[in-house]
Amino acid sequence: NDDDNGNNNNNNNNNNSSSSSSSSTVSVLSSFCQLIHSEVNALLTLLRVDSSRKRIVSASFFQSLHKGLKDYIQPVMVKLGGAMLVDFRIVNQDAPHEDKQRAVKVLVGVLYALFYLISCAGTRNAYRIAGLFSSEKAAMDRLLDLFCLLTIGIAVSVALRTAWPVMPMYLLLYFIMNVRRPVSVSQISELMGRERRATVMSVESLLVSIFVFVLAPILGVVANYVAIEAMFLAVGIGGLAVNYALLVGS
Repeated sequence: NDDDNGNNNNNNNNNNSSSSSSSSTVSVLSSFCQLIHSEVNALLTLLRVDSSRKRIVSASFFQSLHKGLKDYIQPVMVKLGGAMLVDFRIVNQDAPHEDKQRAVKVLVGVLYALFYLISCAGTRNAYRIAGLFSSEKAAMDRLLDLFCLLTIGIAVSVALRTAWPVMPMYLLLYFIMNVRRPVSVSQISELMGRERRATVMSVESLLVSIFVFVLAPILGVVANYVAIEAMFLAVGIGGLAVNYALLVGS
């Protein structure tokens, strides 16, 4: 009898612990579902409001354009690097082809080093430059305009095989990107308060991935089957069209 009573007590304890564990699991799942529901509703509200939608889409669209273009720096340098070195009188016109190729590789390395230095300067002075505009959103709009105009300028330079303007314009592209990024982060991080800042940044990152997923193959096809300058021209004109049609304004 004592053994039976002991077994019954053990079974009761096991049942109690199992029910307690099940209830805690249900409670956790319920809290998680409520959290997801709350976040989704907040994000839908964010995207329904014109001003907040423009901010987050503008930030992600700009990032996707930059990500799509940065892989074409080296092909342009390879295509025009020799002429650029001759224009800057770093290499003689009559220099052997091997010497020109070696100098182009050095030029690409120097260019990337300058990109990182320019990036630091742009990030450091971002808010000082943004203060020149009427608002941070106006700064985002105008910097996207300038980015697209520089892209069109690169397209024209490559098409005309005018090498010397390409490198300064590339450096300005990187400078603009690093000026605009802190301003964009400031704008979108304020949309839903501190508690949901990570959620907003995750949405922006997701939108960047979607835009790059769509844009990258298109840019690759245009660069490979039409011309690399046509790809730059399409990005510049298309970026301006999207900005003024959908993104400009508060």
